Amino acid sequence: GLAGGKVASAAGGWSHSLAVLRGGRLLAFGCGEAGRLGLGDQRDRPTPSAVPLGEAVAMAAAGGAHSLAATAGGRVYAFGDGRQGQLGVEPPDHATAMSAAGHRCCVFPARVEALAAISPRAVACGGDFSLVVAHDGSLYSFGANSFGQLGLGCAPDQRAPCRVEALRHVAIATAAAGAGHCLAAGWPRDKAAE
Repeated sequence: GLAGGKVASAAGGWSHSLAVLRGGRLLAFGCGEAGRLGLGDQRDRPTPSAVPLGEAVAMAAAGGAHSLAATAGGRVYAFGDGRQGQLGVEPPDHATAMSAAGHRCCVFPARVEALAAISPRAVACGGDFSLVVAHDGSLYSFGANSFGQLGLGCAPDQRAPCRVEALRHVAIATAAAGAGHCLAAGWPRDKAAE
């Protein structure tokens, strides 16, 4: 169980769940296929298990078969199925395994180095894409773009985080993602500040 921990936030994917406890511990449970739980294997977990991050987690998001976690120190980690670029990182070999479907997946959290210069305000996972909102109000998207869900027009799938330039005049406060769509909420940026 939660071992007496108080839940600060929770996220639900298609078949897995994440809970961030007060104090920053990240717990994962449900289907472990493709490493979406970040526990080093692909086994299902009927009860919550601690994700080995080694630092306090501020927020987490769960998608179709992948997950994101943002730490209190401003780092973003990804794990699970990354076939369409939804992890935003090419995980190191020691963090990967072959899935039941025959593709490489990330079974341990891998740091998304391309987001090292931003401080995350919010994270969201769709079916096979991801969103990160920076504290400066910028929105970054990566993964599948078959329906234009990345906000990048007709661009192909993105394996690395891309700033959504169409929203550069908007300070994004939060974002949410569905199976193949997303929503970002914010307000107009002060023209003098740009």
